[in-house]
Amino acid sequence: MSQDKLKRRLFWGGIALLAVLVLFFVLDNKNGGNDVILTVFSDKADIEIKNFHFTEVGDPELIWEIDAKGARYMRDENIALFDDVRVRLTLSDGRSYLMTGREGTLQTDTKDIDISGDVSIVSDEGGQFGTDYLKYSHSERTIYTEEDITMKNSSLKARGKGMALSLKDRRISLLSNVDVIIDATGMNN
Repeated sequence: MSQDKLKRRLFWGGIALLAVLVLFFVLDNKNGGNDVILTVFSDKADIEIKNFHFTEVGDPELIWEIDAKGARYMRDENIALFDDVRVRLTLSDGRSYLMTGREGTLQTDTKDIDISGDVSIVSDEGGQFGTDYLKYSHSERTIYTEEDITMKNSSLKARGKGMALSLKDRRISLLSNVDVIIDATGMNN
């Protein structure tokens, strides 16, 4: 590589890094100075961020937000990794689902999300789900797992193996070994 090409690459790389730093400085000031820390590790991740917050608003049918204690982005793999992650999916009709877990992965090209470790899903209507692992498919607008899952709301408790929750048609399916307890008194409330 010629000396001029190397200088140009270093120059543009420095400009890109400076732009990212300015962006995070501006976002930090908009968030009231929430201690956003940016660290670049060339051998592990392209960017590592503490107290991460991101909102995706490009889809009129669905807004999703990601909050995490830590985030690492690997551009070449199109992957963002999260520690202590919270993902809120809000549909155009106002319904929302909050998914939390110890770890998360976002495929930045497909917007698919995996969450693992003490996973919880809470709907704005009071439904609660618990499992060890789940996946959100952005193209299908579906949250699903093949793991054991528990589900409860004001009128029932259920557990089973595997679940699919369609955000499009609000349909929840427990896939196998289903055990349900219905509280008739809770249905009258």
